[in-house]
Amino acid sequence: MPCPEAVFYKCPWQPTRPDVQKQLEKWSIVVIRDVADTVEEMLEQHAEVSRRLYADGLCLMRHWHTVRKGHEVAEERYVQACRAAELEAVQCAALSALKPAEWKHSAEKTIQSSRQAVAAEKEFQKTLHKFNTSVELQEKQMSLVLDAAQDMEEKRALCFKDAVMKIAVFDTSWLRNVQYDIDSCVQALEESDGVKELQEFIRRNRTQVPMPASRAARPHWELAGRREPKAFQERELQRQRQEEFRPLLHGLLGREGDQLRLPSQDEVVRLCSLLAGTASREGASAREPSAVVRAGFCGALRAELNPTASADVHGEPPSAAVLCLEAFDLATALFKAATDGADAECDVWNGRDLLVLSKFIQLRSSSADDTEEPRDDVLLRIYDHPLWSRVTFWDDLLLAGLAEAHFQLVLSRWADPQGLSGSLSGFATSVDAASAKREIQEVVMTPFLQRYMAYMISLGISFQQAKGATTRTLQKHVELLGTSHEAYLRLITHDAEAIPRAFSGEAEKHPKEVPAPSTATPSPSQEPQAPSLATPNLVQGDVPAVPMASPVSSPASETAVETIGLDSSDADGA
Repeated sequence: MPCPEAVFYKCPWQPTRPDVQKQLEKWSIVVIRDVADTVEEMLEQHAEVSRRLYADGLCLMRHWHTVRKGHEVAEERYVQACRAAELEAVQCAALSALKPAEWKHSAEKTIQSSRQAVAAEKEFQKTLHKFNTSVELQEKQMSLVLDAAQDMEEKRALCFKDAVMKIAVFDTSWLRNVQYDIDSCVQALEESDGVKELQEFIRRNRTQVPMPASRAARPHWELAGRREPKAFQERELQRQRQEEFRPLLHGLLGREGDQLRLPSQDEVVRLCSLLAGTASREGASAREPSAVVRAGFCGALRAELNPTASADVHGEPPSAAVLCLEAFDLATALFKAATDGADAECDVWNGRDLLVLSKFIQLRSSSADDTEEPRDDVLLRIYDHPLWSRVTFWDDLLLAGLAEAHFQLVLSRWADPQGLSGSLSGFATSVDAASAKREIQEVVMTPFLQRYMAYMISLGISFQQAKGATTRTLQKHVELLGTSHEAYLRLITHDAEAIPRAFSGEAEKHPKEVPAPSTATPSPSQEPQAPSLATPNLVQGDVPAVPMASPVSSPASETAVETIGLDSSDADGA
């Protein structure tokens, strides 16, 4: 900050008489003794104060420029991290269910970019707080510096005025012959206004640079501008498949009094081959992934059950569809083919949807009043499917749930609402948006993660096996999850009495373990080993040796079931 120019005053009068010279010599002695020393001391003091004020102002400006530069660097990192997290989250949300071979890499990148975005936002908030603090300091201290400079200039002007007034008094007393000159000098001094001159000087030399101001936290799309939303071809293919499945499922389910319309046997065979991935769709590319067909099937089924059926993964129960025997057998065949395809292609995302939705397709009882009689459902028909007993399926299912929680967090907190397509905007609201906006979260839970062990137990896996498998899976991803690993382990694994219901309407009591007929279940005191129990040999219509409790008033519940193990071929992977 440049040092203000000194304001110098010029004597407005000149001696006009010849005899004044001698009188001035005498008068100068008095001036030197009484006035000049005072003025000189004042000038020295003001010069020292001016240098100190200039140094203080320069120090304040340097400090503010340093803090501002650090804030701009943190802001740029925050924008880049949020953009990267948003891109990875959108790709994971859109393509994970459609590309089984690539979803793991996308899920890991989503979790990693989410954690990086959290760290970047924390650093951005720190630098923003530091920046605002420096602005407050700048306003406070710079005001003090400028006020001190102004006060010093005003006092200097008053000091000059007082000194010259003293000179005028001396001149009046000693130099009566120069009364005219003294009067002129006094008049000039009285007309002068040092404060006014100082204000005029400030007005002429005021800088045009805007003063520093506080800044508020803003989302990254406002800081760096919005981007065009990214379109995914696979999501459009899924939507088309979903619209193709809607009429068939609408006629098969016969909802809301509609007439039951069953597809032909050839149509069922063709759909089963598409869901299982053994044939390409007519008129479509042979390289079209069958996961798209399965995703369209699950989406159409959720839409046909009722508007809240799709929210079962998010915790709200759908209403079950009760079918006649012929329609129930056709639905079972479609679910069996889709489950076979998910098993063959390691399609974890659609496998999860098939697991959840299979409980809500139920067989109408033959009795007149079936309100108190348990109903058979599709999950019971595919209960013995190899997919449910694979260690890799449950490992991947937990990773998929973690990825889903993180991309929901990213889409709820950092995604541009105007940059999300309609198919992805639902993911952004599945996490509590209010809590997400309130604080920075590293650990985010979804209803699916809370029910993860309950799904395992509902399919016959014992409590100890489920807890051990969950613990081992989380330990595999310690490097990926970082410090949130322990929190996830505590939130996902529960005590046996605290296991939530896997499906809504489940019975009140939930056993810790139910021993299998042929293999003893390890006691709680034993350390969980790699499971090697055999899957119960079930066929359509059979009931396990240890009965499965069917729902009484709500369509989807699993209570006491046989303890099933995991394939011995996958036990080493656990």
